[in-house]
Amino acid sequence: MKRVTASKQHKELNGLKVLAAILNFDWDGGDAGQLEKLINAIGEYFLWIVRDALKDRGKAKSVQEELKADLLPILSPEGKVDPEKAYFRIKKLLRKLNEIESKTEWDIEPIEYEWLPVFRPEAEPSEDALAPLPPDEVKSKWDPFFNPTAELNLLGYRWHIGSTLSAQTANDYGFGRGTLYQIVLDAFKSGSIERLRTCLQCKVFFVAEDGRQQFCSDEHRNEFNNKQRLQSGYFKDRRGVKRKRDLARARKLLREGKSPGEIAKATKLSQRVLKREGVIH
Repeated sequence: MKRVTASKQHKELNGLKVLAAILNFDWDGGDAGQLEKLINAIGEYFLWIVRDALKDRGKAKSVQEELKADLLPILSPEGKVDPEKAYFRIKKLLRKLNEIESKTEWDIEPIEYEWLPVFRPEAEPSEDALAPLPPDEVKSKWDPFFNPTAELNLLGYRWHIGSTLSAQTANDYGFGRGTLYQIVLDAFKSGSIERLRTCLQCKVFFVAEDGRQQFCSDEHRNEFNNKQRLQSGYFKDRRGVKRKRDLARARKLLREGKSPGEIAKATKLSQRVLKREGVIH
């Protein structure tokens, strides 16, 4: 698979970042404000997912558990997986994604306009109307659940035509199930699904901005590497090398006529150690 650069993946990675936040959230007692703040920083289009989920945390947790059960065997396997098992694990998830694909529909969206509510006098229902977008927002407006495939110029206006998750699918799946699996499906289509990972240190979901990234933070990368080095004896070996180097320097200083005190200060080796190693008597 040809790798896609981070800049080209910006839109797809936003969806995956929201997915990771939802997968990591504690639906039993997590701070709703913190979750909304995180999602809002990623994109306002995703806020309705979170706010709808917070109305029924039990249902949201059920969706979260289903997603984890489908994704963890692929993203965070225990040990090496042989090719046949790898194939069937991915195939199992794709069967579920095919259900989502079969419930999408074609739609159009205006490129230079956005839908805004128009409030009518009391007792009259409000309705939406298209309002022009400022020129600098025309290209930045993006609906993560609408996947445009072409641009059309019809009736004097520019339109995107593409597929979107049907309203009936949302009703069938309830909170987020169809919507969140749609994010996974889109990530498979774009190839960005490989950027959704679990941190080797803390096991939380994160999105790798850099294809080489294996940890959610530099701090956790350092903690993991230090733990691996400790288990392998890396630090012990380094201390041994340093001790040999310091003892060699101590012997050189002794030949130069330095006193035991001067040698101890220069090498940071105690006189007791110097005596034990036979450098001084």
